[in-house]
Amino acid sequence: MAVTDRKTAKENRTFYNKINPKVKRYLGKAVVKRHASGGKTGMFKGININSYSAYYFWERVVNN
Repeated sequence: MAVTDRKTAKENRTFYNKINPKVKRYLGKAVVKRHASGGKTGMFKGININSYSAYYFWERVVNN
């Protein structure tokens, strides 16, 4: 889903802040932290999102 406005970006940030502890707890060391920055200027200024994903871990398992 594309983020096209500030409100949606803040909702996504709130969602990730809620779900991140659960993801880290259940997947442990398999998670990779990803950081998305809204930049220093523009519509998304000051909105930073941290998310955790095990996608890259599973990709390595499948491809090796």
